[in-house]
Amino acid sequence: MSVSVKTVYSKVVLLRYHFYLMASKKWFWTIMICATSIVLGYNIYLSVFSFYHIVAGYSLAMVILVDLIYCLCYLVLPFFLIGKKKNLNLEVSYLFESDGLKITAKGEYVNEVSELKYGALKKIGKKGNQLYLFIAYQEAYLVDLKDVSPEEIESLKNILYKNVPLKKIKWKK
Repeated sequence: MSVSVKTVYSKVVLLRYHFYLMASKKWFWTIMICATSIVLGYNIYLSVFSFYHIVAGYSLAMVILVDLIYCLCYLVLPFFLIGKKKNLNLEVSYLFESDGLKITAKGEYVNEVSELKYGALKKIGKKGNQLYLFIAYQEAYLVDLKDVSPEEIESLKNILYKNVPLKKIKWKK
């Protein structure tokens, strides 16, 4: 059995993918929060128990500034830059078959048909109505499942579970 899904790479779909990638970097966010907490604690210690009030104030301001710039780059900037992506409004049709995946992409800059074997997939992630088929660390095909029936989603899930090792699949509802 095969399952056919059509996806338009709209701003919403591309932003969900961006935030999915950000959420997968939990180790980075953990390190950032720990490093910021250590530096903040050290600066508070310096400002309370030593004569380096000015140095502590400057380094505290620097930590806050770096964190704000980082959050701006990862949380706010994508909303403005997403409209300039070349794959915006790209129409992609996916045909999931038992032996592989057929992809047809049509857009302003692209008009191509390709085939992909399931063994080439590095990871599969599903969150909500979005399915991400990773072909590299940060490159993925985006499959929007909002217009797909529950029966077709179950068939798609069965096809993927039969052809892709379980350790590569993260299927969340």
